[in-house]
Amino acid sequence: PTTLALHRTHPARIVGARIVNPGGVGVAAEPTHPGFLLATAAANGELHLSDLRKPGEPIRRVEAHGSWMSRLAAHPLAPLLATIGGCGSAKTEKDDEVGVVRVWSGDGSLLSTVHAPAVSTAGSMAGGPAASLGPTCVAFHPRQLMLGIGLSNGSVTCLGCSMQQTTTGGS
Repeated sequence: PTTLALHRTHPARIVGARIVNPGGVGVAAEPTHPGFLLATAAANGELHLSDLRKPGEPIRRVEAHGSWMSRLAAHPLAPLLATIGGCGSAKTEKDDEVGVVRVWSGDGSLLSTVHAPAVSTAGSMAGGPAASLGPTCVAFHPRQLMLGIGLSNGSVTCLGCSMQQTTTGGS
């Protein structure tokens, strides 16, 4: 492989880097960066969008997750990103520990926050609290606006994606 450009923008370990497709699935291309957008996610919760033709500072920095981030996925056709990380502005500390999935537009605008569902466990059946299933991985359908989320108990949930802002989730 040939090195095209070296982008050093994160102060923390990078947990994901993806080329963002600016169009497709009926979505108009971003006119200023058609096909040259690089999304990078760092363990400290930052999401950066950079123009591959211009090494150096990113064109957009987003505080995607307040405390940590572990995964980044990009839709192969639509300008959509998904991240797994801490809530940051969490309602409870449990949300921040378990993590949430956030869906972003290709320009870094937040479209949706998906909280892990609460499920019954042996502890909750004995009167203890229900446990949340932390997300462990995310992947987009290759041709449709669908997102798969892997959970810590081995189950997978699939969600339809929208290019409009929404919030979904469990407890």
